[in-house]
Amino acid sequence: MPLRQLKAVFDRSESSAGLNLPIYRTGVGIWVPTPVEVIYKALRWLLDTEWYKRTASLAVIDAGSGDGRVAILFSWLAASRTVLGVEYDPTLAGRAVSCLDALRKKKVADFSRLNLVQGNYLDIDNYRPFPEILLGQSLVMNYPETRLGNHERLAEFMHSKMFHESRLCLVSHVSFSTVGQFRLDSCCEIKAKDDSLWWASLLKL
Repeated sequence: MPLRQLKAVFDRSESSAGLNLPIYRTGVGIWVPTPVEVIYKALRWLLDTEWYKRTASLAVIDAGSGDGRVAILFSWLAASRTVLGVEYDPTLAGRAVSCLDALRKKKVADFSRLNLVQGNYLDIDNYRPFPEILLGQSLVMNYPETRLGNHERLAEFMHSKMFHESRLCLVSHVSFSTVGQFRLDSCCEIKAKDDSLWWASLLKL
């Protein structure tokens, strides 16, 4: 089963040397791996929303992609979409490439439209090779680190640099009704295997 294969790859990623889990500290914040089953449920919900179904040219950005699990699962579920994962930390970005290489060797799915970039997701230059992201609607995924306000800066960046019909999806232990000029469109509650609660909050301008 492909989901099981994907989970096995990311389980190995979590236990790899150099990722001092459960919290890995980067130069701009922290990374805590979101459970694969939470990501899967959040993405299945997103793919079933009326907004997503109406947006045939939609591109997907995972802003702060860590070891690539959100970007890779989205590409697995929606191979026809352009998916871009942007990660600042070189160690995590390297882990994402390793995970993707392992899955390509297993031929789990067609990842031809998935791109992984090491860089700052608030740097417009990272998106210039992908004009569909700058010119059309995008879905931007992010795990909000509220202590540092990364989601607030991301919302400001989207408002000033991206197409205004783009939407922001925050997957977190808390739900969000507003972020900057974005307001809640819809929300999904997700229970993880350990009974912890997560929310996927879809926000629009």
